[in-house]
Order: sequence, then structure tokens, then C-alpha cells
Amino acid sequence: MWDVHPRDIPSRPMTDVNGRSDTAVAHNLTDGWLCFQAGRERRRFAPIPWHWDELPDGVLRVMLDVSDTVPRAPDAHERRPEA
Repeated sequence: MWDVHPRDIPSRPMTDVNGRSDTAVAHNLTDGWLCFQAGRERRRFAPIPWHWDELPDGVLRVMLDVSDTVPRAPDAHERRPEA
């Protein structure tokens, strides 16, 4: 588990479904989020709770249980070659 702050992420323009470029994160993520990872599964909890690194395991488990699943990018061997 680790915290993520958008201001620390290098800006990479992303294209939306209409072909517009956007570097902003979703409104609910502007103050950052906690990232949980187990194997290939990642989950996101936002906003970052104050002193999250001092919270008891039981509270962290509840945060994990209610966190959002992050879709994973396909692995290189799962990507289809472009025609």
C-alpha cells in the first residue's frame, strides 16, 4: 500500500473518447489516493486519510474492502498486434 499524489505524477496527456487531450485527474482524486496492490489486483481509496500510515490494520482492511478496483493494463503478451 502506498499514497499517490497527482502533483507528483509527470503529466502525460490522455485522449478521451472524443479525441480531446486532458491531463487532469478525476475530481475525487485531485487530493490523492491510497493504492492497494495484491498480486495483479490494484484498488484505489480516496481521499487519503490523515495519518493513514498510523491507522490500525482493521481500519485499513475496511478501506480496502470499500476501495475501487483499478482496471489493469493488458500485459505485453495479452496485447493484440495492430493490423
